[in-house]
Amino acid sequence: MKTPYIKSVRKLLMGVLLVIACHGYAATYYVSTTGDDDNSGTFSSPFLTIQRGTNAATAGDLVYVRGGTYSERITISSSGTAANKIVLSGYAAEAVILDGQNLLPTGSYPAARYVPLLAITGSYVELRSLTVKNSRGRGVGVDDGAGEVSNVLLFNVDANHNWNAGIHVKNVSSVTVDSCKVSNNAFSNAPPNRGVANWPGSLMITDSLDCVVKNCAVFENHGEGIIDLRSDNSLIEGNFCYDNLKINIYLDNSQSSIVRKNLVYSSGNTLYWRFSDHPTPGIVVNNEAYSTQNFCREISIVNNLVYNTGELFGIWSQVANSTFQNVTVAHNTFVNTLTGTAGFTSRGIHVAARGTKTNVLFQNNIISHGSGAIASGAPTGVTFLCNNWSSFVTGGFSNSNDVIGNPQLTLGGGTPDADWFKLTALSPAIDQAHAISGLITDYFGATRGVLPDIGGHEFVKANPPAVLSLLFATAVSTDQTEEVPSGLIAPSRPNGF
Repeated sequence: MKTPYIKSVRKLLMGVLLVIACHGYAATYYVSTTGDDDNSGTFSSPFLTIQRGTNAATAGDLVYVRGGTYSERITISSSGTAANKIVLSGYAAEAVILDGQNLLPTGSYPAARYVPLLAITGSYVELRSLTVKNSRGRGVGVDDGAGEVSNVLLFNVDANHNWNAGIHVKNVSSVTVDSCKVSNNAFSNAPPNRGVANWPGSLMITDSLDCVVKNCAVFENHGEGIIDLRSDNSLIEGNFCYDNLKINIYLDNSQSSIVRKNLVYSSGNTLYWRFSDHPTPGIVVNNEAYSTQNFCREISIVNNLVYNTGELFGIWSQVANSTFQNVTVAHNTFVNTLTGTAGFTSRGIHVAARGTKTNVLFQNNIISHGSGAIASGAPTGVTFLCNNWSSFVTGGFSNSNDVIGNPQLTLGGGTPDADWFKLTALSPAIDQAHAISGLITDYFGATRGVLPDIGGHEFVKANPPAVLSLLFATAVSTDQTEEVPSGLIAPSRPNGF
């Protein structure tokens, strides 16, 4: 059965291929496993190596790679322009595989683990529709070492079984990772080597500005899933993220970033459990210790769906004097149905005592928890308001406007699906949220009512009152770029989300 992610990517890919076909490029080069690097690079006389093709390309050029497996290390160092990008793409529907065979990049360890098999060091570059696998270091790397790379697009890239990160974006600006599949990376931490060395993340945004990760499937990796590390103004939206060993979505020293409309879960595959008795956490905000700190602030975590992770949501800190400022966690649905020995020590919401929290808001969330502590830690500095807890909470976690009881979600069996998190007509969460300015839609794109619902789904009544419908229209028309940080455009959602 095709997953929503696969169906969505196929539709997007058909549109992209049409756009490429209709675009007038300055020159089009071809690469084939039957070519020769002394050829002219035409369709009938293709180059042999991808590197030869990218060396020939200048601003406005397209390099098509014909189907087959290529074993080489590639660097795209030339830059395009805003109007004339350099595009490296698989040809039509032919499967293009860049395979490091666990031999490339060459060099001594551990230095080699930080070298990408495919490096992009130029700006205004697009990489489309190919697989990068079995790198001895990173899969795809976007980084020139000088912080001057910008405006790069990775689309429909499949990064898998790389020893370090599948995709690593570092010290750059305006890079978009769209509709990519990132799986079985951080392979240096796979059994029997687990815990021998520090584990890497799998899709990493590091020390960067204005980057986007959207519509991706990030799963079954042996480190973190998606990491926003010491970066500013990032958008992580519309991703499937599951069974990543350490943390599924991780914001570490992140500022002005948004995490929204992601489906995060554990399938129960114990190979990817962080600890022996429960899965890895879902979404975590943390301040780890670095020589230059970028303590978390101006963060928005909204309309996410999290299921059966070892900790549904956490605010951690490894630095005693760290700060968390202006963090909003709202309209998420957190569900843990784990019971018995498996998952018994799982936690629902956890707030570490370390670090000073200022204007941190946890509002309009559903927390349905099967076993273990539904809320733990030290909530000082965090405002909890209008949440639907499946059982009573005490102390700073509770609020007089809370709803206590089963949220009456749809749920289901088998592989988690976004529809599981929809409210049924009997849900006590309906109409019980307090409206938050700027949050005008739910996970599914439905407009929230004047009396919004708690959680990631807005239940649509058969006949809403006419006066409320009129108020809706007035409110919606005032803001068309919902919760988007400055300089970013709201990404479209693929079918199936």
